[in-house]
Amino acid sequence: MTTQYYKGHFDEPRTEKTEGWGTCDYYFETNQDGEVLRQIEVYKNGNAPIRYDAILLGLEKVGQFAIDKKTTVHMPRIGCGLAGGTWDKIEP
Repeated sequence: MTTQYYKGHFDEPRTEKTEGWGTCDYYFETNQDGEVLRQIEVYKNGNAPIRYDAILLGLEKVGQFAIDKKTTVHMPRIGCGLAGGTWDKIEP
């Protein structure tokens, strides 16, 4: 599978709860058919577009699924790359 990347710029400040974050660049990862696989937002003021509460909720659900299926889960350090999170806040 061939992966392609595209970058777009959003030049207006957001007007929801992230209003103070300023303008941002969007990065899109697509497959060879042009379907978006992943979107990453990078804000110009340096704030990370990460919600630790959402990651915790997701990991709790994955953990319960693994318990129910009697299996283990192996994954990279999610939220710590372009999302700007820190592993010391996610790992515990």
